[in-house]
Amino acid sequence: MRLKNKVAIVTGGGSGIGRATAELFAREGANVVAADFDSKAAQEVAGFIQRSGCQAVSVTVDVSEPAQVQHMVDVALEAYGGIDILFNGAAILALGTALDTNEKTWNRVMAVNLNGTFWCCKAVLPHLIKRGGGSIINVSSSTGAHDAKGNTVAYVTSKGAVALMTKAMAIDHAKAKVRINALCPGPTDTPMLRSVLSPAEMDSFAATFPMGRMGLPQELAYAGANPSAPEQTKVTTLFSATATLLFLPKILSVVLIWVQGAKSYGGGFHLLLSMLGELVFSALLAPIRMLFHTQFVISPLLGLGTSWKSPPREDSQTGWGEALLRHGFQTVLGTVWAAGVYWLNPAFLWWLLPVVGALMLSIPLSVYSSRVSIGRVMRKWRYFLIPEEAIPPRELRSTQAGFRRAKAPPGFVEAVTHPVTNALSCAAGTARPRQSEETRRSRLNLVHNALIQGPGTLTAVQKNTLLGDPILLSQLHFQVWNSSRASASWDLPAQS
Repeated sequence: MRLKNKVAIVTGGGSGIGRATAELFAREGANVVAADFDSKAAQEVAGFIQRSGCQAVSVTVDVSEPAQVQHMVDVALEAYGGIDILFNGAAILALGTALDTNEKTWNRVMAVNLNGTFWCCKAVLPHLIKRGGGSIINVSSSTGAHDAKGNTVAYVTSKGAVALMTKAMAIDHAKAKVRINALCPGPTDTPMLRSVLSPAEMDSFAATFPMGRMGLPQELAYAGANPSAPEQTKVTTLFSATATLLFLPKILSVVLIWVQGAKSYGGGFHLLLSMLGELVFSALLAPIRMLFHTQFVISPLLGLGTSWKSPPREDSQTGWGEALLRHGFQTVLGTVWAAGVYWLNPAFLWWLLPVVGALMLSIPLSVYSSRVSIGRVMRKWRYFLIPEEAIPPRELRSTQAGFRRAKAPPGFVEAVTHPVTNALSCAAGTARPRQSEETRRSRLNLVHNALIQGPGTLTAVQKNTLLGDPILLSQLHFQVWNSSRASASWDLPAQS
C-alpha cells in the first residue's frame, strides 16, 4: 500500500474522476475525506469505502466558499489529526461562446473551478508544511492546459488558469517539500460530461478518438495516485545519489590534495578552478563521445567498416574543416532536437540543454580543445597542472637537458645520403619484396623522380613512403651516390 496511513482530501469525490480517485486512495491505504457539493453522493462514496474495510468520512462543501473549505479541512483534522494529500477534483462544465455566456455562468465557473482550487490549496498548505511535506493534485484539463475546444470558453479559461496557478504554487512551495502537480485529462466519460451531452452526442464524440472511446475515471485515478505516492520523492533522491557518485570522488580528491599540499598542482585555488573546469568540459564532451561510441558499436553489427586510431602524440590540432566533417551531423542533430523540444514545450529545453547544447557546440569544442596554444597558456597560468609539470622529476629534467645539448637529429636528406644514417634507416624498416606490378612500377617512378628532381619536390607522404621501404631507400641512396643524373640538391656529404 503506497498511501498507508496517509490522509487524503478529495474534492469532487462524489462522482467521476474524484470518486474513482477517492476509492483508489482508500485501497492504497489512505484515510479518505470524500468532499462534494452533493452531500448524498459524498456519503455514498464514504460508505462504500468503509464497507470495503477502509477508512473514510464525508463532508459537504462548496469549494467556492472559503468558510466551507475551512470546515472541510477541520473535519479532516478532527477525524485523522492531519493532512498529507489534497486532490482538487471539484469542477463544473458550462457550454457556450463568449456571446452565449452570461455574467452569472462565467462567475460561477470561475468560482468553482479556479477560485475553489485556490481556496482549497490555501487552506491545506499550512498543514502539509507542518507535516514536513505532502502532495497536491489540481485537476486541470488538456482543454485549457495546452489546447482548447470551441463552445466552452468559461471552462477552458478556468482550467488553463488552474494549470498556470499549479506551476506557480509548485515553485513557491517546493522547498517545503510540498509536491504540487496538475492532472490534465482529455475527454473523460464522467457524469459531468454526460450532463451536457446526450447519449448520441457522447457516442459520436467517443468515435473521434483512436481507441473509439473516451478515457475512464478509473484510469485517471491512477494518474492522480502516482504523484501522491511518497516514492515520487525518490526521483530527487536518485538524482542526488547519481550526482554524489559522479562528483564526490573529485571533490574528495581535491580536499585530500589540499590537506597534503597543493603547490605541485598549481596551488589550492588553481586546483579548485581546474577541477570545476574539468567538470564542465567532461559534461560537454559526454554526449559527443556517446554518439561516437554508439557509432563504433553499431557499425560492426551492421557490417560497416570501422576503425579506432590512437590519438596523435605530436602537437596536432583540429582544423575547422575537419571539425565540420566529423561533427557536422552532431550539430544538426542537436539543433533540430532543441528546436523540436522548444516547439513542444519550451520549459523542457532547460532540462535537455546539457545534451543538445553540447551537440550544438561540438564543432568549436573540437577545434578549441585541440589548440596547443590554449594548453600552454593554461600551464603557464598554473591551471590543470600535474606534479610532473609543475616540478619535473630528475629524469625528465636530464632528458630535456640532453636534448638541448644534442645536435639536430638527421633529417630525410641525411637518411638518403649519409651512409650510416641510411643503413640505420633501412635496418629500422620492414622490407616488402612481394608487391603488385602496379605498386612496384609506381614506387620505382617515385625513386626516379626523387633522384632527378631532388628532395624539395617530395611531399611528406612520398618521403614517408621512401623511409618506410628499406629497398626503395637503399636504391635511392645507391643512385644518388653513383648516378650522374642525381640532383645537386641532394648535397652529398664530403668523403673522408
